[in-house]
Amino acid sequence: MALQPFIARMYTVTLFGIVLLPGTVQASGQPWDMPGWVYGVEYLAPTKPGRDLSTVNFDLFYAFPKPNRTLQKSHLSLYTGLTASRVTGTITQLTGSYEEGTLKNTTFESSANGIGPVFLLRFDALHQGRSRFFLDASHGILFFDRPFPTGGDRYNGLRRLGASLSYRMDATYTLNIGYRWMHGSNGKGVNPRNPAYEGRGANIQLGVAY
Repeated sequence: MALQPFIARMYTVTLFGIVLLPGTVQASGQPWDMPGWVYGVEYLAPTKPGRDLSTVNFDLFYAFPKPNRTLQKSHLSLYTGLTASRVTGTITQLTGSYEEGTLKNTTFESSANGIGPVFLLRFDALHQGRSRFFLDASHGILFFDRPFPTGGDRYNGLRRLGASLSYRMDATYTLNIGYRWMHGSNGKGVNPRNPAYEGRGANIQLGVAY
């Protein structure tokens, strides 16, 4: 399946940043002054036809100091943590039989709550004074309180890509505002047992120093 144009653009921007931008990052002989903890919330509006699902994600990330000191020369930082997700809305699926002439679109209520472990890889593309511009890629698996979306499983892989602007307010706190694309899927291919869903939207994060 070909990548959707938006996803392709996101990968292009990420690749451009990784290959061409490291020389523009403000040099520092010290380990990254990145936050040790990151708290975030995001709202993602639905983008796929038949998936009228609005998503609110709550994130908690922690950056391990030792691995990130190793990654600093590549302008990368690695976080692990938890994402809690509240999804509300409906999905529309084909039901019935073509042979029997009963094939039709049916709309199902598909709200659910999920939580699970997530890893976040952050590329520090630009750094000027207190401000930064970075690219994010994250992946995790969320476990829901019902089969979600309707017709699927109680688990979904969650992939997110995005970019953010960051401002260090003082020695302790950093404020990030960004844009996110998300894809949720149980990995069982394109069929009624895998009613994948997607969203795009904005997020806000608060970073707290170690």
